[in-house]
Amino acid sequence: GPLASGGCLVCHNPHSSPYGSLLVSASDSFCFRCHDRAVIERIEGHGDSEANCTNCHDAHGSDKKYLLK
Repeated sequence: GPLASGGCLVCHNPHSSPYGSLLVSASDSFCFRCHDRAVIERIEGHGDSEANCTNCHDAHGSDKKYLLK
């Protein structure tokens, strides 16, 4: 993921942001800046694209497949 590649700026603005955690966009649709919503919704367990991705995934890294918590 971005953390392993040193790509923090893909997700975060280190100087200022109106969004929580210094994110570059609103968290409710944040993951869909890079991931295609239609593709993700077809994956089992992902039908509710309004759910917060970080409920199950750790964007900063995980030892589990698909960055699962």
